[in-house]
Amino acid sequence: MRATLFAAFGCLLLAAACADPEPTIIQEDPPEAVCGNGTLELGEVCDGATLAAQDSCVSRGFADGQIGCTSDCQLDVTACIVQDEDQDGLLYHDELAAGSDPTLYDTDGDGLSDGIEVTNGSDPLNAYSWPPGMWPNRLEAAQAAGLTGEGTAVGQVRPNFVVTDQFGEALSLHQLYGYVVVVSVGAVWCGPCNLAAQTSEAAFQKFVSQGVVFVEVLIDGPNPGKAATASDIEKWVLKYGLTFPVARTDNQQDFFDISSLPTFLIFDRDMQLNSISEGWGGDAALEADINNAIFFSDN
Repeated sequence: MRATLFAAFGCLLLAAACADPEPTIIQEDPPEAVCGNGTLELGEVCDGATLAAQDSCVSRGFADGQIGCTSDCQLDVTACIVQDEDQDGLLYHDELAAGSDPTLYDTDGDGLSDGIEVTNGSDPLNAYSWPPGMWPNRLEAAQAAGLTGEGTAVGQVRPNFVVTDQFGEALSLHQLYGYVVVVSVGAVWCGPCNLAAQTSEAAFQKFVSQGVVFVEVLIDGPNPGKAATASDIEKWVLKYGLTFPVARTDNQQDFFDISSLPTFLIFDRDMQLNSISEGWGGDAALEADINNAIFFSDN
């Protein structure tokens, strides 16, 4: 019996000694990334031409362009196109659709942003097109050209003046630099001024595509010597259906040289006074003066 027990115990010891040991797992550190080998390794966002599958200019919030990789394996977004790079309120693909320049705030140089023009239905590529109720503003261009006032005679650049339009906004003469400008100075009480106003909108529409801007300045309201009010201006605009600037002035001295109403001052694109016409001589006479200013400006 005892021999049997010793034999069994020996077998158990032998089995334990002969059993396979538990495998030992050796934890190896991941290979260190090597920038420049063209392989995307742990810790790298790119390597040469190799990029993470999801990386693109668009996925990074840009409008378009080609994303790249720098020599130290960092993403290069310098060739990506910003959605609104020129901050004109028009996104990149909308600029392409409109034909405007995504890098220019104001493609046609009329002082109105591409976004404002497209939103309001005017052509951002045509400086002679602007939204209803808005006027071109090239005052910066005038200042850059060194435009200053010389005098009030024909052939001189008239000193800048500022009036208040029908929307209560300031409008200056020199902001219309680059356009042929027809300034009619009149009054609500003036009979010939009313006659001229009856056809002034038609004349404006006839010439606006050639870069002609009409500005009507009413220095008096219904009573001689009493300045026109905002209400007078509003009524005048509605009465004659005018879509160009109609304004009043707080500084009568700007028109000290006007002795007859209406008086038409026509300026060429360089703001030189091309002609002065006193009284209302009819549509044909006015159109002849406008054509002369256009010819002088463009030749």
